[in-house]
Amino acid sequence: EWKLRFAQAHDALHSLRQALRCRSYLLKFKDRNLTGQGANTRAHAAAKGITAKIDAASARYNAAHTALTALAPAFKPSAWESSLQVLNPNDIRSMTDLLEGDTEGRRKFSWIWKVHGAAKDDSDRAGSLDTMRIEWCKARARVHRWQEEVKLLREEMRRTEAFLEWQADWWDNRTKPENITTSDKQTAESLVAYAKRQASLR
Repeated sequence: EWKLRFAQAHDALHSLRQALRCRSYLLKFKDRNLTGQGANTRAHAAAKGITAKIDAASARYNAAHTALTALAPAFKPSAWESSLQVLNPNDIRSMTDLLEGDTEGRRKFSWIWKVHGAAKDDSDRAGSLDTMRIEWCKARARVHRWQEEVKLLREEMRRTEAFLEWQADWWDNRTKPENITTSDKQTAESLVAYAKRQASLR
């Protein structure tokens, strides 16, 4: 009974990953290639069919996991829950999907893609490796882009600081007697105070 349920759980995960991968490819193909109401309607219908497969695979996995949880006290398997975890709704996503609140720089794969044996056969392994390679390339491109952004930001900060220093010196220079254009002492003191205030703000 344990071996049967254990195999059912892994088979369900395999089907779930395949369906998620198919949906991801379909949506990408639709966005890049399909135009017109008819083509989009057919793609939408196909996506609904894949979603039904995802729901069915998830239900099969949850049923097998529930059975394994009930059987575990009797069979006392070792560390089975590390590979067959509880399947939450947020776990049912492709490698490229982001959770709410996630960013491109802090993307986390669902555990269903990291579990031992995720690449069950050659086709699954090839698909997983291709997806991982694509995600790695995207991550590498993001790193390079962010490194460039950091360089630009540092240069912008340097220029801003240099400008503020120049502006502070300019206001300090306005406090010198030769730059006071009024003969009224009170007005001159006010101008000097204002210039010093502006210089201190820089």
